[in-house]
Amino acid sequence: MYHAKDSDFDRVKSLFSQNREWFGHVGTGSMRTAILNNSIKFNFKSNFERKWNSSALMIYEDDVLITYNIYKVNRKLGNYDVKKGDCVLYQIGAKNRDGSGSRVLNKFFEYVNTKVILTVRQNNTHAKKFYEKNNMKIVGETSWSKGTILGDIYATS
Repeated sequence: MYHAKDSDFDRVKSLFSQNREWFGHVGTGSMRTAILNNSIKFNFKSNFERKWNSSALMIYEDDVLITYNIYKVNRKLGNYDVKKGDCVLYQIGAKNRDGSGSRVLNKFFEYVNTKVILTVRQNNTHAKKFYEKNNMKIVGETSWSKGTILGDIYATS
């Protein structure tokens, strides 16, 4: 899988902007930090500086963006127990609605070769249908903003 580099930043930023309704909370600092993390993990040069304390990585392939992390410890996510070694997918977005999102997501499942967990707002029916179409199942519930925004937790089997 292709992990984003500095030269991908403008396209990554544009994709987040295109999906602002769902990714409005993602700032350029966290985008740069994920790209910097890629450079450290995969040994390539980056001119970005760390803005956030994060170990998230970013894939940008076929105009599809995935940010993720492999958990190093057991942790509670909403009412679901994420195990050490599980992959938490933070964001996925596609520039086009041409099947590329499903293709890259399924390639990602093979790449990480472990359980993938993600959270999604309960009212994001489009995303939930996408996850279900790609063989993910609801395994729990979560919330944000002191319980005012409800979410579901999905996982691969």
